[in-house]
Amino acid sequence: MGKKFSSDYQPPRSGRGRSQKTIILESIREASLAGLSEKSTKDEAEKAFITHTAKRAFDVDDQNSAMLLKVLWDKGWGSIKSTAPTVNFDFDSSKSPVDMARQVLDASSNGDIPPDIACNIIGAIKSVIDIEANTEIKERLAEIEKQLGLHE
Repeated sequence: MGKKFSSDYQPPRSGRGRSQKTIILESIREASLAGLSEKSTKDEAEKAFITHTAKRAFDVDDQNSAMLLKVLWDKGWGSIKSTAPTVNFDFDSSKSPVDMARQVLDASSNGDIPPDIACNIIGAIKSVIDIEANTEIKERLAEIEKQLGLHE
């Protein structure tokens, strides 16, 4: 087994280098495009690039305006993801996992919560059971190893 990480032992870091975004913005500055000088900041270069793109996106005579509008939209707001609605129903979290799942099924069959939300909640209950079981196994294994003298 290898060395354990500590404040004295850290693996060598691999340099990730500059991002593509940084390289593009530096190129815009170095070429003095969009009214920038080489001394312009990264923020100024980014704003100039977005301004240039936006001007073209709203130019109805530009053949690429639709694509540029989409790029601006995607970068500015990203994909809008749907979220599950908030649901309220009688739920006693002190019950056994089986009884909690039954409560969820009952709420779904009564129309209190949608079936897909019920599946999500039951999945969450199962995840808690799995985490609890794995934690218990890990604790038991550690105790057995301790009794066998495998850990000091």
